[in-house]
Amino acid sequence: MHTHTHLNRGALHALTQTSTPVNQVENQPMDRCNNALQRRAAFTLIELLVVIAVIAVLVGLLLPALGRARETGRQTSCMSNIKQFAVGANLYGNDFKDYLWPDKVRGSNGLPIRSAQGNEITAWARAQDTNDATRIVPGLVYKYLDNVEACGSCPTNKRRSATGASQAQFGYEVELDFDYTFIQAMQGTRLGTTTPTGYLKQPDGRTMPAFLPTARIDELQTLPSIPLFVEESTKFFNTSFPDGLWAYTDQITHRHNKAGTMSFLDTSARMFNAPEGGSPDVADAGDMDTQDFFALGRDNSGAPAWLPIEVPSNPGRGRPFGWINNPTYLGANPQ
Repeated sequence: MHTHTHLNRGALHALTQTSTPVNQVENQPMDRCNNALQRRAAFTLIELLVVIAVIAVLVGLLLPALGRARETGRQTSCMSNIKQFAVGANLYGNDFKDYLWPDKVRGSNGLPIRSAQGNEITAWARAQDTNDATRIVPGLVYKYLDNVEACGSCPTNKRRSATGASQAQFGYEVELDFDYTFIQAMQGTRLGTTTPTGYLKQPDGRTMPAFLPTARIDELQTLPSIPLFVEESTKFFNTSFPDGLWAYTDQITHRHNKAGTMSFLDTSARMFNAPEGGSPDVADAGDMDTQDFFALGRDNSGAPAWLPIEVPSNPGRGRPFGWINNPTYLGANPQ
């Protein structure tokens, strides 16, 4: 009995010396789990490349959408700006017997008056400072606009010229005084005038007719109201001729997703997608310009006819004050 007890104690002692402690046995599965997690915490090179590739794809998908959203915001702001000019024109008309301004500041002989710098002065856009004749200040419409310094700026172009050279006369730190210009033929428009206007849907460079032949009337797209202001192309020709008038071969910009802005006598504004020819860097026959716009009036016989808003025999001379209210075949500026 004694021996048996001794052996049991010896066996128990041996078991105690050679066995793993109970708490260590219980912790082994947890340690293995922690080790596995530690090993999985580090990405393999392949996994990193996959993550980078996924991020690149997402960025590629999101950036164009963000760019379009940004440009849509700029378009909205640009239309708001050019609409302000149409509103300003109406406010001016309310103060001046329902007529808009003349195209240029003119003397009693009807000829343009020049500034001290030798430039003709576009009435809506510029004026001579009454206290300093050598200084040019914003013209007639700006008296009716808020934020005069910025309202003439397209938020996309920001009054940059096509060459980078400054053509500005107001003294602001920009290259152009305005991105929007007034359609010369609309000088003297009477408020409430409803003369139909339109443009050739597909210009082809043919010689501008004295009036549009009946066979070509289907080529016209009518406009909702008399157009007043357009967002002029800096290249064609708001940089070369920064006079503030849209006339002769001037074009409308395509900077807003192939379109520009236009505002009307009824104070509305819209995006306008002007047709263009083969190259955006060259003026060619397929480009729309001022000569492709028409107003419904009367030909030399007195019959109704679509007349070009430019003088056919002398493009660039301009239609006379108030012509758009009752368009006639021979109407032209004195000079």
